[in-house]
Amino acid sequence: MVRKYRTEASIKLNETIIHERWEIGRRIVEEDQKGQERAEYGTQLIPVLSKQLTLDLGKGFSERALAYYRKLYSYYPNWQILQTRLQNLSWSHIQSIIGEEDEKARDWYLAESSNQMWSVKTLERNIGSKCAFGGTTPCLLIGKYRYGAILLAYRQTDCGCTRRRVACQIWR
Repeated sequence: MVRKYRTEASIKLNETIIHERWEIGRRIVEEDQKGQERAEYGTQLIPVLSKQLTLDLGKGFSERALAYYRKLYSYYPNWQILQTRLQNLSWSHIQSIIGEEDEKARDWYLAESSNQMWSVKTLERNIGSKCAFGGTTPCLLIGKYRYGAILLAYRQTDCGCTRRRVACQIWR
């Protein structure tokens, strides 16, 4: 029972953190940039906003972080649509996905990492492998960690990947 409530609290907390950062990105784009892709030349919007938010609220508002928040809103301007895809994901998952330039790949990684409950390491490995998303039937690299065992499964598909089924290694 306790684990159930802790899990629910963790899921809600992750969603709240992502929503907060999406709202900050929305404010930057809609209010400060007036809906434009970039702020007016010479305004130094991100550095000024970073200093102001850090003074007012503390950590978590570096220039780099604000750039991620802005990108999150730019890529997913509709919160309701994004919210339906966030199950089982943390901010670290979102940061990894935001780094992907291809919109179709981003959407695919968002859905797969949520549905397959990938860890951040598995997601980053799949993004970096260049074979995880490759056309109509992607080649998946799935990492599962249970009871001290690491299971790696490869599925050969029409994406041209030559990897085949691999192994189970049990740590003792």
